[in-house]
Amino acid sequence: SGALYDFGASFDCRSKCAPGQYGSCHALDACWSCDMRQCSLCPPGTFREEEGAVVYAECLECPEGAVASDPGTPSCAVCPAGKYAADDDEIGQEDGLGVSTAGTRCISCPAGRKAGKEGSVACDACGGGESSVAGATGCFLCSTGKYADTQASVSCKECPGGREATTQGSTACVSCGPGKSAVPGESCVSCRAGTYADKITSTECLTCSSGRFSSEE
Repeated sequence: SGALYDFGASFDCRSKCAPGQYGSCHALDACWSCDMRQCSLCPPGTFREEEGAVVYAECLECPEGAVASDPGTPSCAVCPAGKYAADDDEIGQEDGLGVSTAGTRCISCPAGRKAGKEGSVACDACGGGESSVAGATGCFLCSTGKYADTQASVSCKECPGGREATTQGSTACVSCGPGKSAVPGESCVSCRAGTYADKITSTECLTCSSGRFSSEE
């Protein structure tokens, strides 16, 4: 039926369960009486390094930034950079927010966020003028002709026609101004002689009508 390990004997007062498991036991005086070959697996998010656990409480929660995906785990795995520790709840995943302990899986940071070190429980938002791909360890600056006007931008947006961003990491595009034009994503260019731009956000230079001219280059 059961196995009794006497506290004063040579036996440890423990079950015969392997690491990652705990026994079906009940307290008996200063020791435990355990059912033979009755071991349960510690659930996901918990671990047990040593053998001989007698109660579920001896399954410990994974520490910050580490996870146990499967039941019966003897140790937890630290999430690599670019990922964060989370549980099976979907709440917070859109913003890259995980759990402080008892993680069950490592999830890649969403685009627009990063985790620069291993063992993260949340992803940091990229700043203005930056973006990132999913699972990033760092953010990149938006290239010329593009911008990111908010934090955690999932991509850099192309400047619309008639506007430009001449430096990397721009948070906004500026108007070309009179006498210039630009197609989307490109720098502003001056209108050639005989053409003009009548708006500060012109997408093309227009040909002067008969009897009129423009000498500006």
